[in-house]
Amino acid sequence: MSRLVRRRHARHVPVRTCAGCGRRAPGAELRRFALASNGGVEWRPTGGRGSYLHPSADCAGKFVARKKLVPGLRARVAREARVALVAAAGLGG
Repeated sequence: MSRLVRRRHARHVPVRTCAGCGRRAPGAELRRFALASNGGVEWRPTGGRGSYLHPSADCAGKFVARKKLVPGLRARVAREARVALVAAAGLGG
């Protein structure tokens, strides 16, 4: 009779999509933001409907220029709110 060999599987790494560039990356490489109660957006590690952004000026610029729905939030976010979010993170988009 053969013995069952338990194999150690690699741990699952969640993959998220950047709201600026649209590229996929591990969640640890991205920063999460979510809808705020005032209709804007805020950096929030958990809770609420959220989306993700690479911590780079290039992705921040693309996110600010975006006019479509923000992926993950299923909502349009005013340009002023996007600019404030990027400024709060010091990304300079």
